Amino acid sequence: MASLDTKVLIRKWDKAIKIVESVKKAAMTAEMKQVLVHSLENTANRLAYREATNPGNIGQYKKYAVDLITAVIPNLIAFDIVAVQPLDNKSGMINVFNFNYGRGKGKTKAGDTFNSLNMGPSDTFYTSALVKDEVILKAGETVPASIELDWAPVKVGTFSIAIGSVIGVSDNFGNITFSDGTTGVITPSGVLNLAIAGSAAADDVVLNYRFDNTSVRGNGPERAGFSNHPEAELKIESIPVEAETRTMRAYWAFDAAYELSKEYGQDEHFNVLDKCA
Repeated sequence: MASLDTKVLIRKWDKAIKIVESVKKAAMTAEMKQVLVHSLENTANRLAYREATNPGNIGQYKKYAVDLITAVIPNLIAFDIVAVQPLDNKSGMINVFNFNYGRGKGKTKAGDTFNSLNMGPSDTFYTSALVKDEVILKAGETVPASIELDWAPVKVGTFSIAIGSVIGVSDNFGNITFSDGTTGVITPSGVLNLAIAGSAAADDVVLNYRFDNTSVRGNGPERAGFSNHPEAELKIESIPVEAETRTMRAYWAFDAAYELSKEYGQDEHFNVLDKCA
């Protein structure tokens, strides 16, 4: 939603907006209008200030500055790839949208950022039924009598567990057989029981399995957040920014200015050129 100042500027620079829309043969977006009118206002104010304090340095730029801004701003590729926010002053604040994973799933931890100013890690499997490479216990931690999984109902026939190089695979009834001969059980409700309960895990305990992600359980267990669906969180943060000043001085010969005047009729340049000679 545009601020009150922006709405006033849009009315003030309505002629420039209409010119752009007539040339592009398409309506400008609210974002583009906001950036254009603030840029035009900043340029006009800057020119007025410079003219009042040092008129000799403005020259022809005063005639074309507003037209240049009107032509350049709406054609920036930035509008197609990023959010563009105008600044009223050299320093300002910009709003940044952070998209975070709302719940942990597989390797992904709750709160991890997947889209912001800097792209975070993207979990290909986050919205799928697959829970991939989920570490439920670290090496050296004591294995409890039972472990409740976050994602259920578990499709027990897809369940596998790895403790280092020791692999356990479940049959269609939830019975787990490990490569070293030990056993375990996984229930459809997501409860895991291992025969090595009470001992320290020799390595990280990593799970891979699929769960039923098509049935919404309104009365599901609290550990699943009353739903068996992943979540995304949107957070808005403000970041201070400061525009960088860039300056450059140019010199040219009187003869070159004379030729420019004869070729293009730019006699007004001499007021400035005399000061530079």
